[in-house]
Formats: sequence, C-alpha cells, structure tokens
Amino acid sequence: MPKIVPMIPSEVLLREFDKLSPSLLLVPEQVAMVTGTTPERLREERRAGKPPPFVSDGKRVHYVLGVVRDHVWSRIKSETFNSTRDAQRASANREAGLDVELLRDRSPIFRFSSFGDFLTQGGLDDQWPFTIVAGKPIDFFASLAVGSELPTDGVACGWLSLDEYLMHRRQAAHAEASALQRKN
Repeated sequence: MPKIVPMIPSEVLLREFDKLSPSLLLVPEQVAMVTGTTPERLREERRAGKPPPFVSDGKRVHYVLGVVRDHVWSRIKSETFNSTRDAQRASANREAGLDVELLRDRSPIFRFSSFGDFLTQGGLDDQWPFTIVAGKPIDFFASLAVGSELPTDGVACGWLSLDEYLMHRRQAAHAEASALQRKN
C-alpha cells in the first residue's frame, strides 16, 4: 500500500508566510514541499514556463517567497468545494486566521500548531515537515527564514516522524561532535 504523503494545510502556509519577508528566496525543494509536488516536477514546470515564476543566476534557481505566497493564495481562491457551506467555512477561516481546532479535526496528519507542540506532544509516529541540510533536520518553517543561505546541493524537504527526527538529529549531533574533535 502506498504511503500517504501529507500536505501542509494552506491556512498554515499563509500564516507562516506572513511572518517572513516577501523578498526571501526559497530553494526548489522548499517550493516543492509548499506546492505539494516534487523538485523534479517543479523543474519540468519551470522548463514549460508554468508558475510559480523563479529567478536564476545561471547556476542556482530560487523562488521569491512573496511570489510563491501569491501562487498558493491563487490556488486557494480557485479551490472547488463540495458544498456552499464548505466554501463559506473555508472563506471564514481565511478571513479569521488559522483555526487550530478546526485543522486538528479535519487533518489528523497535521495536528500540531507549532514545531514545539510537535516535540512536546507528538507520539513516535506523528509527523512534521522538515528541511534536511547535510543530514541535519531543521523545522521546515524555520528553514524558510534562511532564504538563499541554504545550499543548492544536499537539501531535501519531507515529512519525518518524531522517531525519525530524533534519530536524524542524534546522528547529525554525533557527526558535528566528531568533526569538532578532528579539528582539535
């Protein structure tokens, strides 16, 4: 049976985007995570001239956070709903801001309001989105603020369970400690 890949609810994305400068640059892996696609598919869409627009210096490709936010927002506006009540509820939620309790009811996969909430209340199999840089997992939303400082190689974005996160973080800490010992 194929593994279900959770998506970040649009309301959460927009809330997190609003905390950041719209001029920040994102790497393709982050944009793929935000748009629910893969970096490969995003590359195909770039070649076909499909949105979201990107910027390139000839070597590296980045996306401007504000443009990605507008792209996500336009997708939300064009959503079709099963009923007028669902459409009204979605509209009211967007206008009122994030309703965490509603998200918890509708999306059991994404049931935490923050990374801290995930760490303190998550079970071993609960999941959270991460950006992994050189084997070190970083809260996905915190990684958005790093912008163009993320390397273009060795970056992946995906979902980790709490157990997987702790394992990766422990391995990264051991690797950092070993590298520090070798220097001294």
